[in-house]
Amino acid sequence: MLRTSPLRRRGNCAFQILLALAVIAALLAVGGVVSMLTSGAGDAVTVLETEIKTIAQNSQSFEAPGTATVELAEGGAMLALHPDGMVGDKKIGVPPANVSYNFTITDADGNAVKFEANNAPRNPQAPFEMFGFFQAKKAGAYTIEAKTSDGSDTKAAIMVAAADEATAQRLANAGLALVKGVGGGCLAVCGCLAAIALAIPAFFVRKKAKAAAHDTLPPVG
Repeated sequence: MLRTSPLRRRGNCAFQILLALAVIAALLAVGGVVSMLTSGAGDAVTVLETEIKTIAQNSQSFEAPGTATVELAEGGAMLALHPDGMVGDKKIGVPPANVSYNFTITDADGNAVKFEANNAPRNPQAPFEMFGFFQAKKAGAYTIEAKTSDGSDTKAAIMVAAADEATAQRLANAGLALVKGVGGGCLAVCGCLAAIALAIPAFFVRKKAKAAAHDTLPPVG
């Protein structure tokens, strides 16, 4: 009895699995390209650079953990990591991702000010890290106390800047677009490499299966 059927089935099965995986990887690569092209990441970089530069130029900074009193006009105010890590002439490194900061804010009369914290996980690789917002209901001095959530003495340069909700939304949208663009690019590259890596063995499996099937054919005549 000829053994061509089992050999063919095994070869065809392996080939089909590898080919299916290669096709899936190729589709992921295409999806990554589409995500990258539709993300608006290029415009997002420009928006981030412009917004961050403007905010930083009109901000005050202090070293955390610590307390600072800053003069603010009436309106919204934002707390963030200083993009250059500067407090005066002192350069402070970016704190590790596992270190976060808690803030307590009081106005000139000693009244507590509500702080709207940004609860997203910290990402030290991001071009801009925002801790949250609060409202300065009237112009005057505001005292800000910053502590690490783990009680450590991990330093950070905290930036205090005037910023309204619209500014926050622009920064958030630009950040999301940038993440989408970078993620899409990574997916496109990885998907393309995976498709090639799977297609090559699929070709050889198919070739080997055909050769094995040919060798087991009965002689003609």
